[in-house]
Amino acid sequence: MDWLVREVSASFTGNRYPVHIGWLIVQVLCASLFWLFMYAALCLSMPRFRCEWHCRMVTAVHALIVSALAFLDVFIIGRIPFYHKNQVLPYTELERLIFTASLGYFIFDISWCLYYQTEGPFMLFHHAMSILGLAGTLLMGKCGAEMAATVGGTEVTNPVLQLRWFLREQGFTGTRLMMGVEVLFMVSFGVMRLLLGGALIISYFTNPHTELLGRLAAVVIYGIGVIFYAQLCSYCMHRFRRRAPIVVASNGTAHHHLAQSVSDSSLAAASPAGGAGDSPIVSPAGVATVLSFSASSGDLNRALDTAGSSRKQH
Repeated sequence: MDWLVREVSASFTGNRYPVHIGWLIVQVLCASLFWLFMYAALCLSMPRFRCEWHCRMVTAVHALIVSALAFLDVFIIGRIPFYHKNQVLPYTELERLIFTASLGYFIFDISWCLYYQTEGPFMLFHHAMSILGLAGTLLMGKCGAEMAATVGGTEVTNPVLQLRWFLREQGFTGTRLMMGVEVLFMVSFGVMRLLLGGALIISYFTNPHTELLGRLAAVVIYGIGVIFYAQLCSYCMHRFRRRAPIVVASNGTAHHHLAQSVSDSSLAAASPAGGAGDSPIVSPAGVATVLSFSASSGDLNRALDTAGSSRKQH
C-alpha cells in the first residue's frame, strides 16, 4: 500500500519522497476520535439538550480552532497564499495539523449526518468533496498554504452561524440581537467566500506552476460557496419582496399592509382591536415588532441554514 501511495503521489508532485500513509491514517483516526469523544462528553454532561445541540457545539469548537491555526499560519508565520511564491509548496507541520484535524472532523460529521439523516444529497456531496480535498492534500504533500487559507476562510464564519442557531433555540428569534447576528453572517460569508475566495482563485489560476487537479478542486470549492450564497440571497429577496410597504393615511395613522406570510397572531400583538371591516391599524412600535419578526423567521431561517451548510459552511 505504501508503495502504491508513493507512486500516486509522485505522479502528482514529481518528487518520489516517502509518504507515510500509515502515520497519516493514525493521525486522522485520532482526530476523528477526538471529535467523537468531545461529542460524547457533551451528551453525557448536558443530557437536557438535543443531539444536534451537541453536534453544533463540536462544529463551533472545530471552526474556532482551525480558524485560529489558519490565522497563525497565514498572517503570523507569513504563508500568505495570494503570492505565487507561497503556492504549490509542501505543507508545514502546522498545516498538516490543520488538515488532519479538519479531515477527522468531517469524517465524524458526515457519519453523524448519515446516522441521523439530517442532510440532503447536496450537503453530503459538499462533505465528500471536503474529505477528498483534505485527503488529497495530505497525500500529495503540497499546496499547504492555499488549503490552510481555504479551510480557515470557510470556517471563520461558522461560529456566527452556530451562534444564530443557539439564539433561535433559546427563543431570541425576532430580536435585534438575532437580526444583527444574521446580517453579520451574511456579510462575512460573502466577504470570505466570494471576495477573498475569488481573489485567491484568480491568483492561483494566474500562477503557471499550478496543476489541473488543484484548479479543479479550487473551482469546486468556490462553486459550492457561490451556490450557498445564491440560495441565501434568493430566500432573503423573496422574503422581503413579500412585505408590502407602510401606508400613512390622511389622519396620520399608519396602516401596514403585510404579506400573507405574517401570522394573524403577530398582527394582533402589534395592533389595537379594530372594526370587522377596518384595515389593521398598527402603531409605529407595532410596525417595528412585526417587521422584526417577519424578517427573521421562516424562509430566512432556512436560507441561513442552507447557505451555512446547516452546521458547516465549508
